[in-house]
Amino acid sequence: MTTVDLFAGAGGFSTGAEMAGARVVWAANHWPLAVEYHAINHPSVQHVCQDLHQADWSLVPRHDLMLVARQQH
Repeated sequence: MTTVDLFAGAGGFSTGAEMAGARVVWAANHWPLAVEYHAINHPSVQHVCQDLHQADWSLVPRHDLMLVARQQH
């Protein structure tokens, strides 16, 4: 199962997905430091640093599952 991770942070959600047997292929976050750490933790994943409201979704790899972290306020 291929997975993309939105608002990926340092990669905790991606790690959990991989532990469950998914293959994370793409991760995005608007914060450069988060993308840098996600890339360290998940070097085989394609990374994008951008505001997802402005993303070109045609460039996102085909996937079976989309991970979306919801921030609590």
